[in-house]
Amino acid sequence: MADALSATLMKSGVGEAMKITSTSISFGIRWIKRYFSHTILIAGQNSSGKTSFRDYLLTGLLPPHARQMEETQDFSSRLASISFHNGTKLFSNITFWIRDSRGFFDAKPIAKDIKDQKPAFLYFVFDIRRIVEEPQISAGLFDENALDKYGDTARWSRMLGVRIEEIIPHASTAKSKLCGVAILLNKCDKIDAATMESKVKYFKNSILPYFVALHPKLGVGETNIDVFRTALLKGKKLPSGEDSEHLLALEFMFQCLSQGGAIND
Repeated sequence: MADALSATLMKSGVGEAMKITSTSISFGIRWIKRYFSHTILIAGQNSSGKTSFRDYLLTGLLPPHARQMEETQDFSSRLASISFHNGTKLFSNITFWIRDSRGFFDAKPIAKDIKDQKPAFLYFVFDIRRIVEEPQISAGLFDENALDKYGDTARWSRMLGVRIEEIIPHASTAKSKLCGVAILLNKCDKIDAATMESKVKYFKNSILPYFVALHPKLGVGETNIDVFRTALLKGKKLPSGEDSEHLLALEFMFQCLSQGGAIND
């Protein structure tokens, strides 16, 4: 059984706490839960921290230092039960499939998985260092050959939109199932504060619109998409000295799931 996840999530400027507890599902009730549980899909580029975030959702533990991990083979799913407390409201033993994806260079398998699995929530995890501003490339200030065809975040995100347009029909039931999207700009601890702010601003202005534009196919509007700065290592903070925002990303997920009807009061 996985270790319990216990975290307190603080809303910025509000001070309202949310506590989450996560444990693996016991084998005896797994066959019942598996057919009725919503899926949380974690996707993004290779080596961005997707599996570390998956393991955090399952165990409540962030790794103490960066470590070499085996590449996820296509997709990997684990069933987990999560209880959380938001203000005075307790949600007990909500069961989810936590689904991790390979870091596909072409986002086509991700689009197909969204169509087939119909996740209730999507996490996209990106290495913030791979957000390359187009003017840098055009001005010759960045060696484009240093990244593969889909190596920078803008082109990967643009290709995701193309694949979703190709694969997911407007009438797909995936649209009615999806409640929200959280984008984690990870490995912020690897850069300085000025670079982080510049890349976050560029992402929100130039890359986030690719995700917002998916609304006709996925049914998720701007209020159900948010961006978070993260450093998914134990004890690490953002270069600005602030805490990593992965707890806020979890809180945002539960808000979206509750509002979207995936979690019943």
